[in-house]
This record gives sequence, structure tokens and C-alpha cells, in this order.
Amino acid sequence: MDKMLTKSSERRNVHRAVALSNRIFFFFMTVYIGYATSTFISAIFMGRPPYQNYYPWLDWRASKWQYWLQTGLEYFAMLGACFQDVCVDCYPINFVLPLRAHMANFAQRLRNLGNDPDESADERYAKLVKCIKDHKVILRFCDTLRPMIGGTIFVQLLVVGLVMGFTLINIVKFADFGSRVAALSFMSAVLLETTPFCTLCNYLTDDSLKLADALFESNWIDQEKRYKTTLTHFLHNLQKPIVFMAGNVFTISVATNLTVSELAAKRKMIREFTLTVNLESFYTCRPANFRFLFLPWCKIWI
Repeated sequence: MDKMLTKSSERRNVHRAVALSNRIFFFFMTVYIGYATSTFISAIFMGRPPYQNYYPWLDWRASKWQYWLQTGLEYFAMLGACFQDVCVDCYPINFVLPLRAHMANFAQRLRNLGNDPDESADERYAKLVKCIKDHKVILRFCDTLRPMIGGTIFVQLLVVGLVMGFTLINIVKFADFGSRVAALSFMSAVLLETTPFCTLCNYLTDDSLKLADALFESNWIDQEKRYKTTLTHFLHNLQKPIVFMAGNVFTISVATNLTVSELAAKRKMIREFTLTVNLESFYTCRPANFRFLFLPWCKIWI
């Protein structure tokens, strides 16, 4: 698609999109490292390693230097995991942002068709055919991205709701102040997995629909019959929106992101809250006060 850029203004638009994608990558990295650092600091105040991983030759309870060694190892391991997660979460955005810049340049080229009075009829028709070929390149680019992005976003949309439910239960029932701060930063990082890209998909759909408006605004009324016939077929194809599907199941959009995340989080939170309350009742209540406890998967008779 970069070969389609013929003007310096078009190249500047693409360069701005690339620069924005780089800034978004560093913003994601900052949020993810903020979660790892908040967990690290809260663990230091509580006097234990952040994740208490098992290391065969380390016992963090034995001495101070082993405690700090294990804490540092866990922190730097989490930094590596954060970098990997940022790469996975940012690559759809890094592909779609330049695509939107190319589509904005393409819309301007469509709008300028037929406006040069020095062009002949054959030259105007050749420009129209070139625009049709450029649109096919954009569609092939989207078809190449769909299998990768669709599978990634489908898994993320399913996992986000479950993770949000578990995190909310942890904040409400179990976490202290330091753990709640770390959990809130973790929730912010989880929301970044799908929300920005779903928003970009909405914008991308709007951009694809604006291409038909841009072509209709060009100077086509006074053109020859061959030009008008080709433009009519091209205009019909431009009216098809560009959308991405999550696992070929549902459309990737802000509405889908909100619906899936909210529904999954609510169901998971209700189930886990019911299970937590029942388990607390099981350990605190006397057997004489009840006949059985109802759990989500079984009944415990007393």
C-alpha cells in the first residue's frame, strides 16, 4: 500500500499513524509495568515476594538476601511477561492505524477524480481503474489480517470477562489495600487488551463507508459513458463495510466488547460470590442451624 503514496502529504499522514502506533505501544508498556511495579511495592510492604513462585534453591523465609533475590527474580520475570503481553495486545492496533491512514489518503484520491481540466478522457479512466486496483489491495490486506486478529480478539474477549470477575471478587472479599491497588492496575491492563482495538474497528468501518461518499463527490457527472459505468460498479463495491470478525462468531466492535465483558463479568462474579458466601457459611455456621448447603455443583448434607 505504500506504493500508492504519490504526494508528500500522504506520506506525512502515514508517518503520523506510525508514530501514533509507537506511542500507543509505549503507553501499553507503561500501564503493564505499572501493574508489575505496584504488585512489587505492595509485596515489599507486606514482607513477602510478589507471587511466591517456587525456586528449588531459594527459601525466601530463610534470610534477607534470599528474600530480595526471589523478589527481584519475580519482578524481572513479570517485566518480560508484560513485554510479551504488550506485543500480543498491540499488534492489531499497529496494523489498523496505518490502514486507516491509507484509507484517508485513498478517500482524498477518490474525491479528486475528474477534477483536473487538463486530463484527457483516457487519463481520467486510467486513474479510475488505478483506484479500483488500490481498493483491491486494501481488501487483500484486510483479508490477510482477519485470521490472525479474529482468533486473538476472540480469545481475549472470552478471557477478559472471566478475569474481571475473578479480580472483582478478589477486591471485594480478600484483598487488602495494597492488593486492591495492584488489582485495580491489573484491571486497567486487562481492559486495554480489547477496548482500543474494538474502538478502532468502529472507526475503520466508518472510514470504509466514507469511501463511497468520497467517490460520489468526485467530478463524474460530465464524464463519458464508459467512465460512468465503471464508476457505478465501483461505487456499489465501496458500499460494503470493512469489518473484522472475532473467530467468525461476532463482529469486533465497541458494542460487542461491552456486551461480552459485562455479561461474562456479571455471571462470573455472581457465581464466585455465591460460592464464597456458601463456603464461609460452611466454616462459620453450626451444623444444627441448617440441613444442607447449596453449592453451584453439588449439595453438602449435614
